[in-house]
Amino acid sequence: MSPSDSVHNMKFALHHLPEPIRWFIPQALICHGFGSGLIRPASGTWGSLLAFLLLIVVFEPLTLALRIMSAFILYWVGYASIKYITQKAKEPIGDASWIVIDEWAGLMIASLLCNSVSGFFVAFLLFRLFDIWKPWPISWIDKTVHGPHGVMLDDVVAGIIALAIFGLLSYVRILPI
Repeated sequence: MSPSDSVHNMKFALHHLPEPIRWFIPQALICHGFGSGLIRPASGTWGSLLAFLLLIVVFEPLTLALRIMSAFILYWVGYASIKYITQKAKEPIGDASWIVIDEWAGLMIASLLCNSVSGFFVAFLLFRLFDIWKPWPISWIDKTVHGPHGVMLDDVVAGIIALAIFGLLSYVRILPI
């Protein structure tokens, strides 16, 4: 089978939310990134892609202080939404793949220093690399921290690592900020 055959055979579908959660309640909309996390396979990438597009439009004109404050607020909104959904669901959720608000927060952190579309794209790639690869300490957090903080923190740390590498590459003038 050639690579193009596997792409043509890929089936896109939507995740089903646990009972009694409905996709349109505010906490669910936040958790699944306004539907972007419901697409499978690769829910995290779909969620990150929508966040990437929104960051270019909304985040780019903000000052660094407003960006940091926005990331902090997004973390707590994500935490509260995940906590609500977890408490209302009739089954354990854990770090369900349809929850992508954590990717949004991580990508927002990775993009703190970006001032161009190419910079946001590099931050997106770095964040996805660390989010998927999960080197230490991301893997440790993913395995040991549970609940809403556990869902959020591994992506936040992936975003911090991506931000640090982005900042270093920008500082040595390998990347445009």
